[in-house]
Amino acid sequence: MMLIDELKEKVQDCVVTILVGSEFDFVHLRVKRRNRDFLIEVFVDKPRGGITLQQCAELNKIIIHKIDEANLVAGNYFLEVCSPGIDWPMKTEKDFLRALNRRVRVHLNEPVDHQFEFEGSIQTVSQEGVMVGMKQGVMAIPFSNIRKGIQVV
Repeated sequence: MMLIDELKEKVQDCVVTILVGSEFDFVHLRVKRRNRDFLIEVFVDKPRGGITLQQCAELNKIIIHKIDEANLVAGNYFLEVCSPGIDWPMKTEKDFLRALNRRVRVHLNEPVDHQFEFEGSIQTVSQEGVMVGMKQGVMAIPFSNIRKGIQVV
């Protein structure tokens, strides 16, 4: 019987290889057991956000074909390719790039001006952190102090 961590690593390598050079970014992979079967959830998005349901369906077919071709899963499995959605917690540079020019709420590890939370529009994203435009002006927040960011609808 295949271990979940081993399966997750193999499927993730397969998915990342498929996405190299495409218009999509790999976001996350979850593998769970459902009785004797596996549920594989692949979260994919575009660099600026906004993957469509049709694109998820097309990727689903491609990934299933590659998994079956490489015989990565022993037994039955279900594959779901989906968008991380607007409520996906943003933590990395890529996460925040997908939310560029959008309104977000940033939760901090350490307070700034006695606040652990700021809301505004993502102005720029760099390797060091994000610039958030708010009513009071623009604030630089380093990734080291970001617990998570959530898009505001």
